[in-house]
Amino acid sequence: MTKIVILGKKGSFHQEAALAYFGKDIDIISAHSFIELADKLENDQNVQYGVLAIENSIAGTILQNYRILRERQFNIVGEKYLSIHHNLIGIKGTELSNITQVISHPMAIYQCRDFFKPYPSIEFIETSDTVNAVEKVAQSNDKNIVAIGSGLASEIYNLEIIENNIASQNINFTRFFIIEKKKDKTHTIGANKASMYLRTTHQKGSLLNVLLPIKNQDINLSKLQSYPVPGQINKYYFHLDLEFDSIQQFRTVVEELSRITQELNVLGIYKRDF
Repeated sequence: MTKIVILGKKGSFHQEAALAYFGKDIDIISAHSFIELADKLENDQNVQYGVLAIENSIAGTILQNYRILRERQFNIVGEKYLSIHHNLIGIKGTELSNITQVISHPMAIYQCRDFFKPYPSIEFIETSDTVNAVEKVAQSNDKNIVAIGSGLASEIYNLEIIENNIASQNINFTRFFIIEKKKDKTHTIGANKASMYLRTTHQKGSLLNVLLPIKNQDINLSKLQSYPVPGQINKYYFHLDLEFDSIQQFRTVVEELSRITQELNVLGIYKRDF
């Protein structure tokens, strides 16, 4: 059975992404942080893949995970866009008007902030993940305390969904990378997307020089994310996601970019989700 390491316990959105990508015949390994997830994937020979959240359509980019990908040199083998449905979960019989505390991950609380505007007296308690919040509510057996979490988590802990889909935006997607330990060979059959990072000189036009070969090869730059080079001023890494029609287009771009950048590394070549 394929062993997958995810953030959080069973019932998390990471598990939903894993199930959506791999199917039901998987063994879930939990991690309490993204660093622990990376450690388990890197060091546990029984763990074959990791599921790593990289961005959310409401809350934005998870910058630390770009650093993890660069520093650990994991190979991206796929991606999954998961439609996130945040639910208000409580003990059976909980009334919305009686709620005094809401427990969840800070990102989930942020994504649902508009729902709670009519209830200014509610106290928000942050936890490491949404499943941990649901578990705390189940253990409390208190109808005044609720969690924000997934439908899967409510089923696991035999709780009730008080309100469905309470996120501020109806369209709420999280993008996950499917990662593995670095392999010497990359399978490119059916691939139409790639992720890489690079570093340029701190000079006028250096980023434009990177973008022009991509344009000239008729490749779609679907993501461009900068983040600082640790311990240096005015120096940045750039993460790029590129969508192409043929693998030769991508290889040509990599060859051209290698000549004009200070550092370049392909993190994965894979099939885009949609």
